[in-house]
Amino acid sequence: MPIARPFLLGPPQPGIDQVEGILILDVDGVLNVLGDTADPASLPTVPGGGGRPLPIQMISIEVLDVLEAVVQRPGIWLGWLTTWGATVAHLDEIMGGRLSGGFVVRERPSGYYAPIDWKLTGALQLIEKHSRAKVAWADDDAFAMGNLPAGGLVIAPRPELGLTLGQAQRIAEHLTPANDLLRG
Repeated sequence: MPIARPFLLGPPQPGIDQVEGILILDVDGVLNVLGDTADPASLPTVPGGGGRPLPIQMISIEVLDVLEAVVQRPGIWLGWLTTWGATVAHLDEIMGGRLSGGFVVRERPSGYYAPIDWKLTGALQLIEKHSRAKVAWADDDAFAMGNLPAGGLVIAPRPELGLTLGQAQRIAEHLTPANDLLRG
């Protein structure tokens, strides 16, 4: 059963929460599949810009469960780096409480066109503040934006598939300490 966590507008304060790992997620193309495989009228919706309903085609529950197990571990932070910003909290019900909470790593810059590197800049600023933490970042645009420092895992799912079970398992392995793998 997923544990409900509060949604924060910024990362937890160092010293209050010990950070061992950071999972950074995008929504569209990662958790929300961007394909035309389903009838939009049959999909659940969340409030979008201007209150219009946005259909959501979520990845499999099995993949969400793997990610949820990662963020339930003490010392793992969940950061959202997405054009959704704080409205990502609307996904809680559709995801059955999985991946609830977390914090917005960086808001999308205002204006019609945002620089392609706004997400990379946000990720790098967070990593700089928490240089000892392991980082895994899943974003369908990630490779177009650049790389993380050595030791960071970047996964760029195909947007029409979203994050796959194999990719989620790579994230889990990356953010799980070696001694936990030996016990598990």
